[in-house]
Formats: sequence, C-alpha cells, structure tokens
Amino acid sequence: MQGDYDNASDSIKDSGNGSIRPKDSIVGNKVTIGRAGGADVLDLNSCAVYGAKGQSGDTVANNEVWINSGKMGSVNGGIISADLGTVTNNKVYISGRPTFAADSVIYGGYSASGGEVSGNILNIKSTGITVSNIKNFDVYNFYLPDTVQAGDVLLTVTSGSSNEQTDLKGSSVNVGITGSAPALKSGDNVTLLHNANGILADGTTVYGKMTQGVSLEYDFTTVLQNGDSLVTTIIKSGISDDTKSLVETQAAAAGFINSGADLLVSSGITSMSKVTSAEDNAIFGAMSGGSMRYDTGSHADVKGYNFALGMGKAVANNAGRLTFGPFVEYGYGDYTSYLDNGVRGDGKTKYYGVGVLARQDDKSGVYYEGSLRYGRMDADYASNDLGTAGVHSSYDSSSAYYGAHLGIGKVTGLNDTTKADVYAKLLYTHQNGDSVTLQGEGNGEVYDFDAVDSTRARVGARVSKAYSERGTGYLGLAYEYEFDGEARATVKGFSTPAPSIKGSSGL
Repeated sequence: MQGDYDNASDSIKDSGNGSIRPKDSIVGNKVTIGRAGGADVLDLNSCAVYGAKGQSGDTVANNEVWINSGKMGSVNGGIISADLGTVTNNKVYISGRPTFAADSVIYGGYSASGGEVSGNILNIKSTGITVSNIKNFDVYNFYLPDTVQAGDVLLTVTSGSSNEQTDLKGSSVNVGITGSAPALKSGDNVTLLHNANGILADGTTVYGKMTQGVSLEYDFTTVLQNGDSLVTTIIKSGISDDTKSLVETQAAAAGFINSGADLLVSSGITSMSKVTSAEDNAIFGAMSGGSMRYDTGSHADVKGYNFALGMGKAVANNAGRLTFGPFVEYGYGDYTSYLDNGVRGDGKTKYYGVGVLARQDDKSGVYYEGSLRYGRMDADYASNDLGTAGVHSSYDSSSAYYGAHLGIGKVTGLNDTTKADVYAKLLYTHQNGDSVTLQGEGNGEVYDFDAVDSTRARVGARVSKAYSERGTGYLGLAYEYEFDGEARATVKGFSTPAPSIKGSSGL
C-alpha cells in the first residue's frame, strides 16, 4: 500500500482510496539466540536476526536481541522495511562465542527510506567477535568479560570487500568489567574495536573511572590509536572504599559473639553459682536482649538476643566450693552498618555453640572463674548502595568460633543482704575466616575474610542487694578495653579497608 503519514490522524492514509491503516508501535520484544553454556550448536545458515520489524509509519522501539552462541548473518535491533518510520532505543547484546557470516553487519536500527534511527545501544560482553561492520548505534558499551586478558581484542570489523570504515562520530563509548574477571594492572590495555580500514571518531581522548564489580576501581583512558583501533589503557588500579561495608559484617558478627560471652561471664556464671548447691546437679539459664552500636571507623548497629542453658554441679573443697557445668548457647541478631559516605549494609547473624563454665569461691570471698566455648557463626549481607550505579550485592558467610575467659574477684559483705564485688576479667574470642562469592549484578568477586580475634580486658565493681531468695538487684560500673577486633579481607589481591572494634568502652 502506497501512502503518506498524516500527523493529525496518527495513521497511514492510502493515497489511492482513502482507507486507513493504524500506525503500529512494535515495542518490548526480546529475541534470544543461543544455548546454555554458549556452545556453537545453532546454525541459522547466515539468516538475518532482528528484534522487531515494522512497516511504513510504524514505531519500532525498546526491543532487544541477545546472542550468546550460534552462526548467523546480520543482526538488527529493529527495522522498518519500507518508507518512513522510527527505530529508537533498541538494544543488541553479544556475549559468549557466536560467529557471523563474512558480510554480517550489526545494526542498532535500520529504516529503508531514511526514517529516524536513534538511541540504539550495542553491548559487547565477549572477546574475539568478528563482523563485517557495526552501524546506527548511539551508545557502545564494552564489558570486559571474566576471560579478559591484557592485549585482548573484543570486536574486530573486517568491512568485507567494501573496505568501509566504522563511523563512531557522535556516539558515546563506555567501558565496564565483570566482577569475576582477573584484576587488571597499571599499563594493561584492551582493544575495544579494531577496523584495519579505519575508524571515524571525534578524536578526543576519553579519561574515566571504571569499577570492576563493586570492589576495584580503575583510572583509564580510551583513545583512537593509529586511526584503526579503539584502545582502553589502565592508568591506575585500586580498591574501592565501599568494600569496607562488605567487611563490616565480620566485625558486627564478632561483636555479637562477644555479647554472648558477656552473658556467660555475668548472668550465666552467677546463675550457675546461685542455683547449684553442694554435690547437687541443677539446671541454670540466662538470657539477654538489647541494642549495641559498634564504632568501627564507621559504625554498625546490632539488635538481638542471647541465650544460655546449662547444668551445674558444686563440689566442696578445703578452700571453699567449686562450681562447674556444661552449657549450650544461642544468639540471633539483625544489624545495619553505615559508612561515612552513605553506603548502607543490612543482614542477620546468629551463633550456636557449647561450652563449660567453672568458678571457685574461697571462704575469704575471693573467687576465680573461667569458661571455654566453641560453636558456629552464620551471617548474611546485602546492600543496594555499592558501585557507581548503586547495584545490589549480597553474600552468605559461615565460620567456626571459639573463646575463653579468666576472671578474679572478691565479694565483700556490706550487711546481711548487700554485697560488693570487685573484679577483673580477660576475655578472648576467635572467629575463623571464610571465603565468599559476591552475588548481584556485575559482581562475582571472591572475598577472602581473615580470622577475627578479640581480646578484651575488663575491670569493674558491682553492688548487689538480695530482696528475697529469688530476687536480687544490682548496680555496677566497669571499664573495658578491646585490644584487637579488626576484620580484614582481600579481593583479587587487594586488601580492603579494615573495620575494627578496638578501643575503650564503659559499662
């Protein structure tokens, strides 16, 4: 049907008989060519592939073509086969190991009679791709895949027998890299596009920053070299400050495991001593809940509860009485971590373990105490603030922990119901390291977390008053110093910023 476009009716009028065909919008189609794993098993016999095809006056927009394997001819994000129409904002993705016929051209869009073709995007996510030419893209996104090495060529244009140049004038070129790719070093270069017949570009050197996954940052240049190669060169590589957020989980988990130790050395051991009489077995328990902020250079807020349950036995001796018994422990908490630059991380952490408590009470009022504990810590992490684009990243971690404490103190009776307790304690906790793979868009980095060691010294005093056989109130004051508590990690050979709970606390 021969016709012309009428703006008022938004339709195509037949110039011969006046009949009307509504103008179509062909949008949102997605075509995928390939097989799982990217194996070259699909042969389309040099057939053309396109995301959508329209007729005169149609709008072909926001269609996608995904190619990860197979053999084919030309590829087109969208096409108008006759007369005028608009072909806009279509995307072509090429990854894996596809092959193309010698005369294949990759088009962002095509209009047979010169209609509007704009806003189309080419995404290259592989190396070693060869085509005859690429045309009609406003944006070229080159993603360096996890197989990339210095000196690789992502896209080669041969121009077939036409000796045609590749025209990039007026287009923008962006470079990214997947998180699972090996780290690039200063001076490494990768050729994004090569055409021996020449590349037409605006002639300016592009300086920029590139983030690998959410962990590494690169300063780079992209420049047209020798008139035929678009080359990205790494100037400097380093770790992103945002990676500290990923390690905050380990610091928060270490702090939460310490809160379990605090329960044992206060309420737990006191409960065991009170309910256990000489040579009798007794069940004892303790629990606590609350909120704590850990200053780690940034900070992490942890809310949760801790629980311990055990069986104690008391044995009289010449000095006084020895009380001891095994216990099981459990804790569950939610945490939120904040960096100074606004990056937030959220997650849950829990621990579960077993141990033994012991306390010797001398007749003089002096006592000695200690504990051993062993268990497992599970934690997860998620954030939507990492990377320049604020992508989602997450991981799950699990590791063993163990700990011990020693204490000495003296209880002095002030009257029949009131006692004063002055004490000093040394507490140690070790949390094993772990290796996790970061999940999320553009991620895939492997984080190796070091073990976290916490050594705390505490001195304090407590005054308690018994109101009945079952009820006692107390008021205490203590000073504590953490000697270590640093959480460290490495990713691709780089050390992340290390949050630490080292420092003084008042209780």
